[in-house]
Amino acid sequence: MDLDYRILYRSGLFGGITETEIAAMFDCLHAREEHYRKGEFIYYEGDVIQEAGILMSGTAHVMQDDFWGNRNIIYVMKAGDVFGEVYACLGNEKLQTSVSAESDCHVLFINLQKAMHVCKNTCIFHQRLIENLVYSVAKKNLNLTAKMQHTSRRSIREKVLSYLSEESRRNANSTFVIPFTRQQMADFLAVDRSALSKELAKMKQEGLIEYEKNRFRLITRQ
Repeated sequence: MDLDYRILYRSGLFGGITETEIAAMFDCLHAREEHYRKGEFIYYEGDVIQEAGILMSGTAHVMQDDFWGNRNIIYVMKAGDVFGEVYACLGNEKLQTSVSAESDCHVLFINLQKAMHVCKNTCIFHQRLIENLVYSVAKKNLNLTAKMQHTSRRSIREKVLSYLSEESRRNANSTFVIPFTRQQMADFLAVDRSALSKELAKMKQEGLIEYEKNRFRLITRQ
């Protein structure tokens, strides 16, 4: 496989493992590559999986649709992000979310069921991989907790302020670009798009924020 190892290390799963060791692990983990076009689904809600995916290039959304088709974007992924790892470890649980390619994507799949058991080659790197996996899952839980803090707010304004404040802190700058269109932002915050647009316009008029498309600037109150 001709892979960018910088992306693999960014995933966190292979920290402390050399490129040579990773190449040796791929046989044990039944590693394989797939490419997806924008709009294609990588995983569907209800799938049962044994493989976790590592996004090598592109962007993708982890999302969930309710009975009426209302979409909730749970997580936005970029190159280096891992998905499906919890379900892949469990092995028999149906996915409660779908994963969709937001742009053309290159994905590396690894079989985590193989990683959960000592392989016939007594691969000494499996323990390190499992340790990294635990760290990755814990970090993702922190991100999901942050989202819950946004969506649990009562009003649209409170949700928007919570989210934009977090993005400002994450970027260490009052001006930043969010990874959403307006519809996707509404889906992420679980609000109506029209109501979100109206609230953003009010906040801009009141001098709280400036924005153009997905570029925002938070304004310090005098």
